[in-house]
Amino acid sequence: MSVEARTVRPFVGIESFATVLDDVVVHFGNETCNANSSISLDLEPHEYQRRSVVVQWAPDEESFHSFKDALLEAADSMRVDRETLLLYVTASTPYLKRTEIVEHLSLAKLEQLDHKQLLTDGRRADSFRAGHHGCSLNAYVLLNENLDPAPLRPWRKGTWLAHARFGLATQIAKSMFRPTPLDDAKRNELGLYGKTVRYFHMGDHDPLVSYDDQPEKPVLYVDENLLAELSANASHPSSISTQLQLALDFMAAVIHDASRREELGTVSIEDLADSLLGRVLRVAAGPRDSDRERLLALVRSDPGKAVARAEHTVDIQKRMLQTLHGDGS
Repeated sequence: MSVEARTVRPFVGIESFATVLDDVVVHFGNETCNANSSISLDLEPHEYQRRSVVVQWAPDEESFHSFKDALLEAADSMRVDRETLLLYVTASTPYLKRTEIVEHLSLAKLEQLDHKQLLTDGRRADSFRAGHHGCSLNAYVLLNENLDPAPLRPWRKGTWLAHARFGLATQIAKSMFRPTPLDDAKRNELGLYGKTVRYFHMGDHDPLVSYDDQPEKPVLYVDENLLAELSANASHPSSISTQLQLALDFMAAVIHDASRREELGTVSIEDLADSLLGRVLRVAAGPRDSDRERLLALVRSDPGKAVARAEHTVDIQKRMLQTLHGDGS
């Protein structure tokens, strides 16, 4: 039996909002993401954290005026006060599973809206700092207050009338740390014990050659119940420290696997650029080639210390201490 998930919108009278956000684009530095699509960013984490983020509401100034007119006409067609509708943009990262508001403006104040809105002016949202994980942005037109209930009419505060999504994925996020649920059936298949919480399966993947050119990818299996709890309490310090530890486990497994391969003695940082080990070195050592060279030497001679360097970079200490102190902030 196949199962397909669909968004059900049993409303009438909001047809004018259906395509109003279709021409919105997001600029991440010099990269552009169209509405309801995703782009892949091959950036170092420190580069990701410096890129400006801009939402462009329309292709040019003339169409920008048309965009604002379309919003107001759609609001009027619903026969609602423009003050009750918001143009709203959120940012979130799959790692933190936390949503931040990065722009909001009442349709009654559209004259204050810029054609291109800088979202990184002032405090930078945490989602724009997550260089290892990427982020997604969502633009909405939504209700800012409850209306009088009526059949087939949106009336609850927070209900969206228009929506566009933008995905900004990093190359590191595509290969680094994507836990797969581990259930009893998978434990039996892999020959694991019943209380195994995590298991790293490299299979035939070679961490020293191009990641994308290999059909089999490494998998970090994590107990399905643990993953569900981490998702349900994603912003709690204990959840964050556990996720950091799982990410560190992944990197440690890659480092130890690579350290046992004879070819490691003859490859350079340049040879490893597109490999899984190369991506781990980028995360654990930072942007400078000299630091990666030193870390690669540690992988060859003392993989335990290489893992310790990764732990230093991931910086799990603060979250562990917060958990032990019972700090839920």
